[in-house]
Amino acid sequence: MTATLAGNFVHPTCVVPSARLAAAWRRDAARRACAAGLSAWVSAECLAFDPWLENATRTARLQRRLPLAADFILSAAQTRALWLEAIRAAPGTDPAQGELLASLALDAHLKTHVWQLDRRPVASSLSSPEQAAFHTWHEWFEARCAQLRAAAPPELLRACVAAGFQPQHPSEFRGFGPAGPALVALGVRAPVFGPRATPPEVRVFVDQEDEFGAASDWALARRAAADGWTVAVVCPNAEVATAFAAHAARRRLALHLPRTSDRQPEPWCGAPPARLAGSAVVAHALLVLRLPARLTDAEAAALLQSPYWATAEGQLGAHAEFAARLLAGRTGGIDAHALQALARTAVPAFARRLSAVLALAASAPRRQSLQAWMLSAQQRLLAVGWPGDGALAPMEQAAVEGLRRAFETVAGLDAVLPAQSAAGAWGHLSAIAGRSGLTLPAALDAIEILTIEEAAVVAPSAAWVLSLSDGMFPAVPRPNPLLSLVALRQAGVPGCVPARDGLYQNACLSALVAQAHTCVWSYATSARDTPLRPSPALAGLPRAPALARSLFTLWQARSVGVALVPRDTTPVPPLAAGELAGGVSVLRDQAACPFRAFAQHRLRAGIIEARTPGLDARERGDLVHATLAALWATVRTQAALRALSEGELQQKIGRAVDHTLAAWPGMTPPLAALESVRLGALVREWLVHDSARPPFEVLAWESPHELALGGLRLQIRIDRLDLLADGRVLVIDYKTGDSKRSDWLGPRPSAPQLLLYALAEHPAALAGIAIAGVQRGKCGFITEPKGLLDTTTGVFLEAQVAQWRGVLEALAGNFMAGDARVDPVRGAPTCRHCNFKSLCRIDERTAGDLSGETEGEDDDA
Repeated sequence: MTATLAGNFVHPTCVVPSARLAAAWRRDAARRACAAGLSAWVSAECLAFDPWLENATRTARLQRRLPLAADFILSAAQTRALWLEAIRAAPGTDPAQGELLASLALDAHLKTHVWQLDRRPVASSLSSPEQAAFHTWHEWFEARCAQLRAAAPPELLRACVAAGFQPQHPSEFRGFGPAGPALVALGVRAPVFGPRATPPEVRVFVDQEDEFGAASDWALARRAAADGWTVAVVCPNAEVATAFAAHAARRRLALHLPRTSDRQPEPWCGAPPARLAGSAVVAHALLVLRLPARLTDAEAAALLQSPYWATAEGQLGAHAEFAARLLAGRTGGIDAHALQALARTAVPAFARRLSAVLALAASAPRRQSLQAWMLSAQQRLLAVGWPGDGALAPMEQAAVEGLRRAFETVAGLDAVLPAQSAAGAWGHLSAIAGRSGLTLPAALDAIEILTIEEAAVVAPSAAWVLSLSDGMFPAVPRPNPLLSLVALRQAGVPGCVPARDGLYQNACLSALVAQAHTCVWSYATSARDTPLRPSPALAGLPRAPALARSLFTLWQARSVGVALVPRDTTPVPPLAAGELAGGVSVLRDQAACPFRAFAQHRLRAGIIEARTPGLDARERGDLVHATLAALWATVRTQAALRALSEGELQQKIGRAVDHTLAAWPGMTPPLAALESVRLGALVREWLVHDSARPPFEVLAWESPHELALGGLRLQIRIDRLDLLADGRVLVIDYKTGDSKRSDWLGPRPSAPQLLLYALAEHPAALAGIAIAGVQRGKCGFITEPKGLLDTTTGVFLEAQVAQWRGVLEALAGNFMAGDARVDPVRGAPTCRHCNFKSLCRIDERTAGDLSGETEGEDDDA
């Protein structure tokens, strides 16, 4: 045992190009140690190149044995920050392109030193604006580093080569591919791959989803064999790796693959990590730090309903209801101070915490060090109780720790950046959070997701190589546009010589096959309806079509024999008379489906409608209502309307339109100009029909009333009430969408508002009800009784009103009694736009339960 342990204490440091590959190599070494029966071993030391070089040269730098006129080595974040400053300092640079240009500049700077490219001829023969810009940025960057007495990692590499530095401890370089002269001087050598041992199995799939599904099932089966192998799914590039990881996660959720605990390590590892800024807990923290900046509608809703504020978990219902009321009809966002003032009554705890954050923001100086800003950030998050009182999921906890590390990284930028404004500080924090990865610890036997070059280093025992289609493999060269392509090709930089790059990538693929016990290659003939061809690497290899079971088939197989939860037959508790108040929508929802009314008005399960640019159909209809109300407030009678000249009428219409648009929240000048034309033409067309009717006087418009039906208190607002020549009144409901007589017929009317209007108290006897269809080219009335407006007199039976009262009282009584049946009045069409299908689970019925019923046809023109 002692000898076994001792033999594992001496091994050279493995140096690889990236931290991601270093982590995969260490996991593979641990699996091999377990498979060899070791009970304890020294963790294999594997480092990415930059930290290895900094560690290896630390003693030499302290003893001044390297020609490096610097007091410290810049971190990756500090180096990037300086490049961003250099780019922003140059004239004519688009600020929105800063992050992308900084990435290109970092890569170009590294290539210049690794391949010892002579910058002078490159700079003197500037062949493109991009190369000229990089030359300017580089001069600024070098001058700034000299002022700071700092050196970027590539400068450290250059100093090592100039001094002939050799590391004291043995190191083994892996995965570097064709190496530049600077790396060769440190001992890096291009790998030598042997010939392919046996041809792999090649599978062909109809589409990429099938290919991903088959690879996922294969890898999970290999992992379940528990033979200690490293199992890997190998992808030609990071984009395919990201797509496959997302597919594997969806597949796991769809198939309900078992996990013993929410804290159990993930079965997949090595996929490109999710971004820290994409985590909800971090996104909400960054939103708090932006205050008191103006909030969009979506941001205000996110703050109000955030579960990451202290004591918010038990108040989310009240917060959601307040958010729905606040944001209804709002399109221009809201000021943070206005939000705090409005929240004082509805959600006082939220308002107090928001007030504390705003006070901290107001007391902060305009410019200060980034370390001071990060301390302020922690105080603001503490003021709202972030990340909340509830238990966090493992990914959320990892995100919280990641944000705290991001605070430290941003504070470290003080070494290279001057004092910053609040916007600059939060910009740096958001950028670092956007670049930082978010990963969870993986199980020791987790399946690796690797690129082909990485797999050639890790040497998995079982590997499935995905997406070997033309265009994916060999990879398309992407030379850096900031460097001369001629110089790059002369130096032999990878990514610039397609033939040489293809040979190396094929060699990596062959090495993967030679080292693996079992290996599968695959490609799909299409991806998202795009036809694909096989890679040239598959030439001469036998290929057979392969079938993959669809997600639905697998889910269906797993669902057989699943015990269903017994239906809860406990009745919904009834409501006491007067306990709940509402509007027309209560009875409309009850008539459409009792469960919809229960979910919307008793459970308060309604969603906040997503806002879209411009106006939706409901808002355009409300504008018509408001414009007509403003017009009749000044005209009042049909006689006055007929007495107006065309010019006077257009003036009154214009004033009514302008008054309505001026009072409308979020109305922008361009939108107001468009709506002014639409409303003016539509109102003018409608007035033709009002002028042709028998004489009338408008008694009231948008008048509020209250009714009590079946114990339910209802607040209604009648669009218009006309006094006819015979002294009776006509109730009018404006409609800017399609309407028909059948909407108010039957025991479950789809539009019960006119019936409710008929039951309200009126100043005179009721002559009838009417839908006023205000639509371009389709203006007109639908009346009950029919033909009411064709003559000056008519008969309206009191029995009809009594019948309507009975229908509406039955609907109200059922709602108050707790009727919550899942019973859509017209089947599938009623459910088509319902927000509660996930609650009632109506989609789980068989197709025969909800046959394709259609809405009734108009029975009245």
